[in-house]
Amino acid sequence: MGAPRPALGRIHQGGIVRKIQGFLLLLPLLTAGCLLGCDQLSTAVTSTAGKLDLTFSVTQSLPTSFDLGQALGGNAGQVAPVALAQDVTSPAQTVDLTKTEPQLVPYKKLVKSIKITAVTVTPKSNTLTGPLPQVDLYVGATPLKATKDGARLCSIPSIPKGSVAAVTGTVDAASAAAASTFVTSLAFDELSLIHLVVAKGETAPAGKIDLDVKVTLSVVVSPL
Repeated sequence: MGAPRPALGRIHQGGIVRKIQGFLLLLPLLTAGCLLGCDQLSTAVTSTAGKLDLTFSVTQSLPTSFDLGQALGGNAGQVAPVALAQDVTSPAQTVDLTKTEPQLVPYKKLVKSIKITAVTVTPKSNTLTGPLPQVDLYVGATPLKATKDGARLCSIPSIPKGSVAAVTGTVDAASAAAASTFVTSLAFDELSLIHLVVAKGETAPAGKIDLDVKVTLSVVVSPL
């Protein structure tokens, strides 16, 4: 007698079960699209190599503040007798993208990729007496206590003293790729950093700035 033949039926059934499970994940979105109208369905469905991908556009708010008066203490607003160089961080905050976009909940372990598509920053208040240096936003696993334990997500250009004009953040492809290892989990910590430099004889800044940072992400998941 020949060698036993593989259980093709069971293998085939397993593939069917996985496709059915994937379709069930898609069903709520497709139903919502039919009820609301296809033009109102914010999630894009595409097909690549026979597999369906879903793309979600998620805008995450990251409120960020820097109190230079507190950070510099007695040096704030004073002429620097020597050159000063100091890193100032904003408090870390925990981000859960499934709370921002609940439709992501069924796909927490099915994320294929995440890409930053826009970074917009609006100062809500600005009492700084000098320009705010470039701000770098870092992400990492919770709890993130230092930037060395994470990766840079994006950067915000310097903001003039007193300005409340909106600015656009920038994304470095290499650092964003490193950051994606944390972001694809959909839950992570974020903290912001500035490197403050005051030359000898210059007046050290004082005051505080509150920023409304909005990062828009394109989240691709593969349910099938």
